[in-house]
Amino acid sequence: MIIKTFQTRDDCARALSDDLGIALNAALAENEHASLALSGGRSPKTVLPNLASMPLRWSDVDVTLSDERCVLPSDKDSNAAMVHSSFLEQGAKDASFHPLWTEDVDIAGGLENAKSKLRIFPWPLDAIYLGMGEDGHFASLFPSDDISDFDNDDGPVVAGRAPSAPHQRISLSLSTILKTRHLFLHVTGSAKRETFDYARTITPTSQCPVSLLLNNAEIDLRVYLTD
Repeated sequence: MIIKTFQTRDDCARALSDDLGIALNAALAENEHASLALSGGRSPKTVLPNLASMPLRWSDVDVTLSDERCVLPSDKDSNAAMVHSSFLEQGAKDASFHPLWTEDVDIAGGLENAKSKLRIFPWPLDAIYLGMGEDGHFASLFPSDDISDFDNDDGPVVAGRAPSAPHQRISLSLSTILKTRHLFLHVTGSAKRETFDYARTITPTSQCPVSLLLNNAEIDLRVYLTD
């Protein structure tokens, strides 16, 4: 695990986007295509425009999400809408974007559709950009008493639901995330820093999902911290 700490959120976002670009460029130097999964939420809005402005072969990059709320693309909570406005429209319009959620289906149908969309991706993914919640969740893998909630034997996605939010969600599974070549974790704010520090000290547990990343020596994890 590599941990980088920054004085300002802008500096943190810039360094994160630069390192994401370097990872994608290296993947494109080795293969015809590269693959990337992006986080939703607020913090990516400070990262994705700079990443999109980089002179990469975006036409050879397949992009999806680490997770998505099951809402219409026009909904303010749609991660796909955020990717369009903060990333695709900021310079990465040639990238191939594959949203996880399909309208007008139930969660079972949504999971099947997401699995079908992701079949075109080369596995493992080259890079995943993750955020983290104050409860230690990442993607839509929220604290659980049963780690089996984080995986699906039939494919790379699972259903998720935030304890305090109404929307059903679709998330990349834990095993899919752990197999990724390069993981980038973005942690902002003092409350999240406290959770991060705590998670480093405990035995990995599904009750604090991020501990499953921080205490895993087999993954390439890069952490970007700022208050």
